[in-house]
Amino acid sequence: MLPRWHQDDRGHERRGLRMYADAGAYARLPVWDSREHWHTVVVAVAVQLHADKLHRRISPEMFKRIARVKSGYAEQRTGRRCIVRPDTLASVVGCSERHVENYNRIARQIGLEKVVMVGGMLTRRQRAFCYRRGSRQRGLSTEVALLNPFSRRLLLWVFTPTGGTPRDPSSHLNTGFLDVATGDKKDATPSRLPTRRARHAPGRRLAAQMVRIVPWLAAERPARCAAALTPFATCEPGWSAQELSVALADVVRRRGHNPGRVTADHITTRPAVVLASLLRDLDPVADHPRSSNMTTPRPVEVEPVCCDRPDCRDGWLGQTFVDVAAGDLVLMWPQDYGQPGVPCPDCDPRVRRGLTVAETAERPDLYAD
Repeated sequence: MLPRWHQDDRGHERRGLRMYADAGAYARLPVWDSREHWHTVVVAVAVQLHADKLHRRISPEMFKRIARVKSGYAEQRTGRRCIVRPDTLASVVGCSERHVENYNRIARQIGLEKVVMVGGMLTRRQRAFCYRRGSRQRGLSTEVALLNPFSRRLLLWVFTPTGGTPRDPSSHLNTGFLDVATGDKKDATPSRLPTRRARHAPGRRLAAQMVRIVPWLAAERPARCAAALTPFATCEPGWSAQELSVALADVVRRRGHNPGRVTADHITTRPAVVLASLLRDLDPVADHPRSSNMTTPRPVEVEPVCCDRPDCRDGWLGQTFVDVAAGDLVLMWPQDYGQPGVPCPDCDPRVRRGLTVAETAERPDLYAD
């Protein structure tokens, strides 16, 4: 059984809201012959005739699969009152919602579907009515009718006389042709799709850098963050990813949180939404650390890291001891045994305590040598 109605409008309770188009809305719309004839003959012919519209948008096989499943939601006798949401149809077919949206747009262009009532969000009064009945429904799906675009086209024979004197006096008795006699015809080349221009190219590049250096943005796609980061990438002077990450940490600290403890596990929504919320507290020009409007430029703080020495661990130097049993040299750290350690001269002192930039700024006495 195909899932037809809203999830709150199934079963015996039927708590959701239903709205149908008037009976007169289907006037002059022919009914289909049968569901089997529609998705096996009509759809197959339409796909072959309009292959240029499907080119680079949706494959013919996927178009037929979606048409077959969607025909199950219509009235089997007439093909009318086909009401189904795109996400429901995508879950049944096993494809993305973008495929269903492309199918709906192309099917309505070539005449396989006719929109009878446009869906939309419920009004405030309608939502209140549903809430009182225990339903969380927020919108209505579009109601369409599945049509046969070839049912009204009369197959007229075109009797186009050729030029010159007719040689056969009985040529008028021969049947004509379905098209004018203009010689051999070739299939038209599919129309070329317009190339898509990158709308947020500077913001996209900045977003790609941000997702690499900000831990809680690592699971987010750069395209979702490009729109919010575009003002910071196109202003003069432009923001770098390191400068913006430090500014975001300042915003998090002003809101009363610890920047070092903000992880993807604590975010209940998409990380791009959190990023857009934090960027609202920043001005791309006035808050820039290298802006001329600032009397004292804000220094760019960099998280401390350990050096590359093999005997250094967390800013402490290890000592070499002789393992008598193994007869080999072993590198050990004295602080593991309660002894005072030797600080590494090449590391930042903040690394020895394992502190973040924010914590060292608040308590500089912890990492003083």
